Amino acid sequence: MALTYTERDLLMRAREAIVAGATPFICTALGDAVRTAEDRVAKKRLCAWIQAALSPTYCLAVWQDRCGRYVDGSQTHRDRIAWIDWMLETPV
Repeated sequence: MALTYTERDLLMRAREAIVAGATPFICTALGDAVRTAEDRVAKKRLCAWIQAALSPTYCLAVWQDRCGRYVDGSQTHRDRIAWIDWMLETPV
């Protein structure tokens, strides 16, 4: 998925919140980062992309466990940050 500049900015703000420990979940961090109507549209699109990737589960930790990759919470935290970094590498 090619990211818009708004989606990229929203992901960067969400990443900062996750790194700071404000919230553990990407979609929650995206929602907390929403400031404008354009951000809301970007959040909806990003969360749909994330939910499709995790389907049929609802969060990364459950997806990892279901795939046979049990990890502790600190590793899942690092994995969420790495996933955002990967998303940010997607060309605009």
